[in-house]
Amino acid sequence: MIAVIYDEAKPKNKIKIGPTTAKSEELEAIRIIAGTDSYLSSLFSTDFQKWADRRIKDDFPIDLMDEFRGLEKLLTNYKGENEKANREIEYLQEQNKNQEETIKLLRADLERVQEAVREADRIRVEKFNEQSQYLYEERQKVARLENTVDCKDLEIIRLKARLFDLLTEEKA
Repeated sequence: MIAVIYDEAKPKNKIKIGPTTAKSEELEAIRIIAGTDSYLSSLFSTDFQKWADRRIKDDFPIDLMDEFRGLEKLLTNYKGENEKANREIEYLQEQNKNQEETIKLLRADLERVQEAVREADRIRVEKFNEQSQYLYEERQKVARLENTVDCKDLEIIRLKARLFDLLTEEKA
């Protein structure tokens, strides 16, 4: 079977497609078909043309159904992998949700602990201030008592000196 393809703009350049057609003629036939405004040309996208060019240049026969089946198998595999990935995503999202809840609870616990520490610090400072005030007051009392003792010691010394003077005056 032989098909004849030609560009309407150049009707003399006819290309016969058959078992003995040269690669360059096959490539030109694809370009002619792709350049027409027909249903068939809509099948010849730029990517398809590049793919067909490679196959023709590399001398691989084009079996579109074989390619389609291979791509269909690939698609089935990708769908399976995609479903597996989606299940993994759902699992990880659930774990993430659980971790977020755990973090929320831990933050609440941390806030309670921090509040307890702040309260303990406040009480400690309050007790320290109370003890410092008490010690200050007690030191003031001790200082007054020491002053009183010093005054009494001086009074005793003065009285002893007077007693000595009186005793020595009497003997004289």
